[in-house]
Amino acid sequence: MNVDISQRLYDHLSAKGDVEVLLASDESGMDARLESYLNKNKEEILEFYNDKKNTMNELVEKGKVYTYENVSHNPARPEVVQKLYEINKFANDNDFDMVIHVHFNDYPGRSRDKVYKYNGFSIYAPERQFSNYEASKLLGEKIKINYRYFSP
Repeated sequence: MNVDISQRLYDHLSAKGDVEVLLASDESGMDARLESYLNKNKEEILEFYNDKKNTMNELVEKGKVYTYENVSHNPARPEVVQKLYEINKFANDNDFDMVIHVHFNDYPGRSRDKVYKYNGFSIYAPERQFSNYEASKLLGEKIKINYRYFSP
């Protein structure tokens, strides 16, 4: 589902002609440019990941950023978190203006053999206290309004 929705979003944004869009991966695998970058920059990416993590921890400890859990989710696997940081580092180093991560969350405690309790979708934007909140919220609202283009 991720690949299908991401491809639809890519097609929709690319058709506009006023933005350059990169799809990190599709049915045939990871984008060659991204894959090459990840293979060549493993140490720098790990440093980026640790630096961002440490910076956030320091900001929280100093009371400059607050954390809370608004919606309960299963915790992301470490390799998934790492992949998100890898893509963000690539985007930063290549002057991308935005990154959209498409993924699916399940609610905690759902048994694999049970019928889904919920359906629908949510679009998450950074918390209000972060500088990218406004632009992210605006983009999320546009995607929500146009969701029919992206739903399978």
